[in-house]
Amino acid sequence: MTLEGRKAKIVLILLGLSLAVNLFALSFFAGRWSVQGRPVAEQMRLTYPAEIRADVRSALESRRDEMAAAVRLLREARARMLELARMPELDQEALRGAMAEVRAATTAVQELSQSALAEALAGATAEERAAIRRPGLNRMQRE
Repeated sequence: MTLEGRKAKIVLILLGLSLAVNLFALSFFAGRWSVQGRPVAEQMRLTYPAEIRADVRSALESRRDEMAAAVRLLREARARMLELARMPELDQEALRGAMAEVRAATTAVQELSQSALAEALAGATAEERAAIRRPGLNRMQRE
């Protein structure tokens, strides 16, 4: 069965809207950067001892400009992806390219964050590293 005319346009519009809503929802939840229902900052607080968190914060502060640029690029890539998703005529190739840009920008932010964590862990004592908790466990399971 093929759709023609007005019905085809309505179906395409509905499919485009559905895609846009799904991409928006995915970007929104990914943008909240949560781990097991908690924002990353809270998960970090629950997982790493204060000394390691302070060293991570210091490492990130020393890379503030680089991190701000990476986050800006991520936001811009997400905006481009969503703009393409909202276009009346969906260009799958352009959309997939924009999605690849979002993945690359996300990876860049993760690399900076993980590099700061690796630097902090390299300077931590064995005791501080031993105090790292497994994420997602409540207090009763940790003890």
